[in-house]
Amino acid sequence: MKGICVLIVVLCVYLSLVSPMLGQSTTTRRQTTTSRRITTTTRRPTTTSGRLTITTPRPTTTSRRITTTTRRPTTTSGRLITTTPRPTTTSGRLTTTTRRPTTTSRQITTRTRRPMTTSGRLTITTPRPTTTSRRITTTTRRPTTTSGRLITTTPRPTTTSGRLTTTTPRPTSSGRLTTTTPRQTTITTPPVPRGACVVDGRIYLDGSSISRDSENCHGRVCMGGSVTFWDDRCFLNGQPKCNGQLVDIPGQCCHKCIEVTTTLTTAPRQ
Repeated sequence: MKGICVLIVVLCVYLSLVSPMLGQSTTTRRQTTTSRRITTTTRRPTTTSGRLTITTPRPTTTSRRITTTTRRPTTTSGRLITTTPRPTTTSGRLTTTTRRPTTTSRQITTRTRRPMTTSGRLTITTPRPTTTSRRITTTTRRPTTTSGRLITTTPRPTTTSGRLTTTTPRPTSSGRLTTTTPRQTTITTPPVPRGACVVDGRIYLDGSSISRDSENCHGRVCMGGSVTFWDDRCFLNGQPKCNGQLVDIPGQCCHKCIEVTTTLTTAPRQ
């Protein structure tokens, strides 16, 4: 109730302070002012004329007596007689019986089967190793001579017409090496005519024979700017296809083809 009264008083004070401010605002704006009356109702607190009685419950105490009974020990006037029993002895003899273990005798019979014997003789055949004997045959093929000429083209050597400058420093008498102005030595190569061949620094005209090589086997001819080798005793287009090995023949230009064959032996099966 006191709290409600305090709130009402606070509202009244607040409204009394705000009402003059509202009046000032209404005077400034005459056109848009609406007069609203604020009615405040104050309710009186309801008081009760009765007295407030506070009853505090008294603690309930229970009175229980604790009775302790002590029993006296009962004493007997008689004497304490302790009897120790004597061990009972038996006059009989002690017999110990040992049980023999029961053995079960089982005979294990092993049967061995006799090999089946045939009245015939036992022949053991060991397979012989199969050997394939291949003979090594060396075939020397004679050269086939054809009347035509073999023409092989060799590229022309590149000639440079520039000047070669060499500088040779001359030693002085004092032992020091002094370099002098190099002298220009010019080496001019003659122009190679058309269709000619240049072999070992020499120029061979078209169609002219060239000296034989060191083996003195092949003849060479200059044909259209390329060197052509020819020989009647050797193969024209080199050696034929040889599946074996080429061996030189002393004193001859051609080679000998030796075909190599292998022998295969199969091991016996075990």
